[in-house]
Amino acid sequence: MYTLMLITIKNWIKILRILSVLATLIICVLIFEEIEFDDSLENWVPEHSTVIEDYKSFLEEFQTDASIIISIVEDPSSNQRVFLNKLDSLVEKLKKLEHVLNVGVWPPPFLSYEKKPVDSIHSYYLTYLPPSHLNPNRPELVQQITELLQVTGLEFHIAGTGVIYKAINDMTRTATKHSLIIGIALLIVLMVLIIRNARIILKTIFIAIGSISFLFILAWYMNIKFNTIMATLPILILFYSTSTSVHIYNHHGDLGKILKPAVLSVLTTCASFSPFLLDSSRLLRDFGIAAITGLLGGIFWTIVFYYPRIDPPEKEMPITRYLDCVPRYWNKHLLFYAIIFSLALIPGIVRIRSEIDVFKVLPSSNKAVKDYKFIENNVGPIMPVEYQVNIRATEKKTLQLWIDDVVELDEVGASISYLSFPSWLNIEHLGFVSGNGEIGRIVFYVRELTTKEGKDLVSKIGKLADDLFSGEQEIPRPTGYASLYVSVSDHLATSFRNSLLMAFSFVFLILFIYLRNIRLFLAAIFPNLVPILMLLGIMGWFRIPLDMVTFPTGCLVLGIIVDDTIHMLYWYRKFENVYTAFAEGGPGIIVTSIIFIAGFSVFLFSDANPVKLFGVLTITTMIAALYGDIIILPLILQSKRLFSKKQNKQNSNEIPSNHKI
Repeated sequence: MYTLMLITIKNWIKILRILSVLATLIICVLIFEEIEFDDSLENWVPEHSTVIEDYKSFLEEFQTDASIIISIVEDPSSNQRVFLNKLDSLVEKLKKLEHVLNVGVWPPPFLSYEKKPVDSIHSYYLTYLPPSHLNPNRPELVQQITELLQVTGLEFHIAGTGVIYKAINDMTRTATKHSLIIGIALLIVLMVLIIRNARIILKTIFIAIGSISFLFILAWYMNIKFNTIMATLPILILFYSTSTSVHIYNHHGDLGKILKPAVLSVLTTCASFSPFLLDSSRLLRDFGIAAITGLLGGIFWTIVFYYPRIDPPEKEMPITRYLDCVPRYWNKHLLFYAIIFSLALIPGIVRIRSEIDVFKVLPSSNKAVKDYKFIENNVGPIMPVEYQVNIRATEKKTLQLWIDDVVELDEVGASISYLSFPSWLNIEHLGFVSGNGEIGRIVFYVRELTTKEGKDLVSKIGKLADDLFSGEQEIPRPTGYASLYVSVSDHLATSFRNSLLMAFSFVFLILFIYLRNIRLFLAAIFPNLVPILMLLGIMGWFRIPLDMVTFPTGCLVLGIIVDDTIHMLYWYRKFENVYTAFAEGGPGIIVTSIIFIAGFSVFLFSDANPVKLFGVLTITTMIAALYGDIIILPLILQSKRLFSKKQNKQNSNEIPSNHKI
């Protein structure tokens, strides 16, 4: 009777475990479409930045700069009158759309490109009211404009900040779905090939799905907006949540044996993301919150599925029998090579640069990119670089000479300013003179530029101004939406450095408190320092920029790679023998590393180049981390100076008689 009751309770526990995950998954599926995908600068710009205040003042003085360029190609074989009637009808419909302020011919009067636009292309300039001063994106308006253009049956091209960001948001949503599907399929294949245990495979998959569901439910509940950087988290959580399950399987399904290092690993990984919680950018704070929630969700579901233990002990992990050869490579020369390699990477760190290129986020085949290139090549550059100047403190003649010199630069295709209009024309309502008549606006239209190229251009323009304006005259100063990009780029560089230093401090403080042994603590640093140096060195030597995707790589991989070090040191402290420690922790370390490397390979199939580079960086770092934990760390631990002198413990250099991996 007692046995039957026990079996019934166990079965109910299994059913409740599965139902709880399925319920969480169903909620996740239902709310996924309600999660907002938004990559606008509003989320990236640091709060309370002086650039924000300058941009607010700019908009108050000169109205909105949210605009869309529409180019329509005339078919030579069509009736011109019918074609022009279609254009007139289209313009009237565009003017009636909600939030649209004005629709006019492009290029407007008093603006002329150095290269004349193609005659058969008719272009229009549409301005609209943005949702906020930092967010010019209205995807619903872009969709309405696109639908109106499609109805005409004419060849059309559309460009503008809102157009590119709508394309990025749409791609991010689709890529998140596809990467998750590929990731789950890949995880199942890996589990079948490596684990070969149906019960463990099912538990691991349920834990992974539950963790991801927690992430999406939190994003929906807290209105966290997904974007290119946030889209990497589901894959990270998917594969990270499997690591504890693998270590449990390595110890025959006994959670109690590895609970302490597992909890410590999650704690240090959360600590590596915690610097983002202190960032002045809302998006990075949300990124930290979402990452930590997913990580905690992983350990939560692991405990749910493995405690209380109701299954019989699991058999030995199949891969274990192939790991006897690893200690043969514990040669001191490999430690020496690692030191030399690390030293060679250090100079590359100073070459790391921050650079944002929104067009690289999208594949060249994307319609938004193709449309932008078409308009830029056939009509002219349309990216505005804004300047403003005190009218009363600047001579018109000197200012016009400066404008003419700037237009001669290769990057600049056209300009328009308050000086472009005749003196008899009232231009206050055109947005080129402030309401009090004291500030004038100058706009240079340039080709597509990255933030670095933009900063270089501003520097060139500044030098031209320094050469022309005397000390008493006020030099024009840059402003407008483009200045926000530069602000974000600079903030990424600063935050990357500060967050990585803070993550190192938090992670190794926790590790020091746990180890309470300065020698073991120092032994733990180098195996984790090598992968980070490799990451930074590769970014510097190969000119991989810090951008909106690669930015969190340092903190992200630090939190992952230190986990294996913790498992190795946990068993080493327990047995004070490096061979026994490797026998206990090595199989789990190697399997989880293989899973991570395979998991991050999902990013290599992305259409976005920055996401591919993110995949390359994380995979390379994980390989270096595996080398550090199964080769470098054991070599350091074999040093007699690191061991306590307890007589009842075997020396670390001796292979125990019962040694078996």
